Amino acid sequence: MQKFIYRDIQEKDYNTLEKLLDMTGYFKKITPNNKVRQIVLQVYLRSCLEDSTFTKVVEHERQVIGIVCGRNNNHSKKVAWTPYTAGILSRLIYLHLLKEGRKTLKAHRDFSQNYKELMGDKEQQFDGELTLLIVDKQYRRVGVGKTLIHQFLEYMKKTNAKNFYLLTDTMCQYTFYDHQGFRKIGKQKVNGVNELKELEIYLYDKGIEHF
Repeated sequence: MQKFIYRDIQEKDYNTLEKLLDMTGYFKKITPNNKVRQIVLQVYLRSCLEDSTFTKVVEHERQVIGIVCGRNNNHSKKVAWTPYTAGILSRLIYLHLLKEGRKTLKAHRDFSQNYKELMGDKEQQFDGELTLLIVDKQYRRVGVGKTLIHQFLEYMKKTNAKNFYLLTDTMCQYTFYDHQGFRKIGKQKVNGVNELKELEIYLYDKGIEHF
């Protein structure tokens, strides 16, 4: 029987988690430049961590193989500076100095705009968000993703959240959420990003009261 350890994230995990993020294929679609993509991955991971009030990673044989990040809005403190801010800003400044960096950031902004349009004014209906869930392909279908979700649900329940949402797309294993009792409440085709025009994005929600 495989042994998995679920624990708090450590800075030493970042590099492995960035590689897991790269495996989704999204970042390779918005830039073929390896150097730029690596910096964008660093920004994306740190932005997810900065926006989260709950984070857990899972490791197997001393190798990190997955992560879950989420936010309870009632526990989220909107501050001007966090432990991640300096690293994010320095990397963004560097990307803006590069032509390919500017192009990649624009593609990401345009893609993110699709999520904003799908959300509309619905965000105020929710107590939080599942911001990131990723598991190494080798360890899917063995309960790792389900356990990570369960731990986030436990946190949301203990912190008196009633519901939360998540945004995903057809590049991800979105049917996983259907199997975990999430409800798909919105969808649309991606517009304005040629590299991602074949994608469809989804909005899911999940209630805590019946968990």
